[in-house]
Amino acid sequence: MKRIYQAIAITLSCVFSLLLSKTYAQTATNFSLGSNLYEFRTTKVDSAHVQFSIAQSTAKSSDNTNKTDSKILLNNISADEFGKQFDLVMRVVDTTYKATPTDSTIKADLASAKTKLFAVLIPPPTKSTLETKVDELNLRFNKVFGAQADIRPVGVFSLVADTCRITDTGRAKPSARIKSVTIRIANGSIAKRGLEVVMADNRRFTNMNAPINLYNFAKLKNLTLKIKDNRSKQTIQVGDVIDYNPLNNRFYYPADQDDIALSPDAKTDTIKLATDINHLLDVSAYTDLFGLLGHKANGILQTEATGNFISNTYSLKNTDIVFNNFFQPYFRWSKFDSKFGQLDSSKIKFGKNGAADTVNRTYLNQISYLQAGLKVNLVRFAIGNNQLVYINGGVDINLSAADSLYNKDISFINYYPEVAYAITWTKNWEFNMYGKMYFQSLTGDAPFANRETNHIISFQAMISYYPFTDPDSRIYMRFNYFNNTDNNKYNYSQFQVGWKTSLFAQNKTIAK
Repeated sequence: MKRIYQAIAITLSCVFSLLLSKTYAQTATNFSLGSNLYEFRTTKVDSAHVQFSIAQSTAKSSDNTNKTDSKILLNNISADEFGKQFDLVMRVVDTTYKATPTDSTIKADLASAKTKLFAVLIPPPTKSTLETKVDELNLRFNKVFGAQADIRPVGVFSLVADTCRITDTGRAKPSARIKSVTIRIANGSIAKRGLEVVMADNRRFTNMNAPINLYNFAKLKNLTLKIKDNRSKQTIQVGDVIDYNPLNNRFYYPADQDDIALSPDAKTDTIKLATDINHLLDVSAYTDLFGLLGHKANGILQTEATGNFISNTYSLKNTDIVFNNFFQPYFRWSKFDSKFGQLDSSKIKFGKNGAADTVNRTYLNQISYLQAGLKVNLVRFAIGNNQLVYINGGVDINLSAADSLYNKDISFINYYPEVAYAITWTKNWEFNMYGKMYFQSLTGDAPFANRETNHIISFQAMISYYPFTDPDSRIYMRFNYFNNTDNNKYNYSQFQVGWKTSLFAQNKTIAK
């Protein structure tokens, strides 16, 4: 009989454990508003959803009353959306609750509670071991190269007034009350459609056509924000709504941020994270899969180092057109398989009776092992929110090994115009295309008779993905094709796989 009881007990224990495993994990957090105490409880519904409930505690008992559940919420809910849902639940839990209390102490408690409870509901993402090591490496580089660790806040956004003027086809209308303002920063500017002004009657205005450059913000206050309704021509001016005041004499661009919020109740927001939109040194290492097969004279190991220096961020009024946006110095070194390490005599037509030789110029370009150059942007313009077109020009000098034939390297220069296209989609993917026309000229000491300028068309397509939170560390695949319009016998292609990263951290944590 004793064994039977033991068996029953074990069975019930197993069943109870299974039931517990099916229930959803819950966590509870207490918070108070004035003299009222509440319990905030979260429930993980599944891997993509989470729910919360709030209960008010009685003054002399731990019993909870008036418990009310929220709706099912996605894990990536914003703080603003959470605040609205929190207010809805609290109004049911406590009929005396006010979303905008007049008592300053309760107002501060409410703001603190929302911030704390949002962090409980949506915990900040934890970094992987690799990401942590990368952060440590960037910190060491910053210390070595004198990066400042204690800088004043970058700047302050402020709401100019509680109301603003609305114009409709040139006719001024009575002022309208502002309900809220949200701002999203990208690449040192307020992104296109990244400034949204919501009126008390829910009319919404945004910078429909262009980003707003923060470096030149003082000159851009008369830019217009258009209403998000194609049936209306109503507009407002940026300077009537917000102001931006940089706080550092050596102006830093604010880092990318999408949660800046202003309202009549919270009229300022200080930016405490800066970024250097110039990339001092981006390094890439890659291999050519065609080269690995041994059939083509393509580098089996290649490295590139590129600097990206922003020279102008000011766009034409109410457009997303920027002239002379950047310049890029670059350097490339290639390691070839031994049989392709120098100029192949089969690609040379030797001269007779003292005449100079001729060489296939496309092949000469293909086996260049060293390259240094400079690319300059002429104009940049946007198509939609996530597509950019660049028109650039550049020049580079190249070396090809020919020691066994001429006891010196062969050097040549490429001049080129370039059209580039970039599109970013989803969270971590980017696609780029480049088209160039190389004007290849041999330097004065090259021992060849065919010294006239050759024309080589280059096409490149690249898809890249960054698996971590830092978009400057990414893996990519790239396809190149080179066509010599003067002699296409030795046209060639490349299929490259590589990894690219920035050696220096771009974001600077600003002291509070």
